[in-house]
Amino acid sequence: MSEDLCPVIDQASRSVEFNIIIFMKIVICFGGAAFLLRQWRVHGVRFLGHKNSRVLFHAYYSIFVILGITTGSLYLIDFVRLRFTCVSLDFRLVISLRGIVVSALLSAHLILIMLSLERLYSSIFPARFERSSAQWLTAAASISVVAAATSFVMWFLTDGFWLFTASPVAHTNTRVPGNANQFVFSTDPSLLGRQIFLECTTLTHSFPLVMAMIIEWKVGRR
Repeated sequence: MSEDLCPVIDQASRSVEFNIIIFMKIVICFGGAAFLLRQWRVHGVRFLGHKNSRVLFHAYYSIFVILGITTGSLYLIDFVRLRFTCVSLDFRLVISLRGIVVSALLSAHLILIMLSLERLYSSIFPARFERSSAQWLTAAASISVVAAATSFVMWFLTDGFWLFTASPVAHTNTRVPGNANQFVFSTDPSLLGRQIFLECTTLTHSFPLVMAMIIEWKVGRR
């Protein structure tokens, strides 16, 4: 690893604020994923009538569970390695885990669009919609959407995949010199300052918990 990163890593390991933020995000990520898994097991998709809609919402469930576990794993790795002296991260690991998170968010939005289009179709042709059932086709479409979203996100984050190389990094963000012009997210001159700003302004770690709370609020009381 590059010895130049040691002062930056040491600064992060000694920062109480940074470690508290990371620890809280670990708790929220894994707690949200566990709560959502419980909601999935208890309530399932019984609140949806059509089989195609149920397949899509199963995909929606799984995407957010993966998001929570992946984000939690990323923060857990970061938190543990800061307990040691000058342990950097492999950029391939960071870009893979961060890429999965962004891909999950994009996939979830696309799944929602598919659900909306299905609802629109059912309102225009209700009788035909109720008679039709294409669970395997719906499942294949969901998988295709996730695969396409993942490919696009990874291509974008790695600038056409050429940044996907073994290089040490000090923090768990996807901003490196090769793609810095795409990630101008803070004017703070220090690496730690930019990372704290990033962690305080991104709330993706809370999405599984929020989704589980919404399902409990809307479905759990029925």
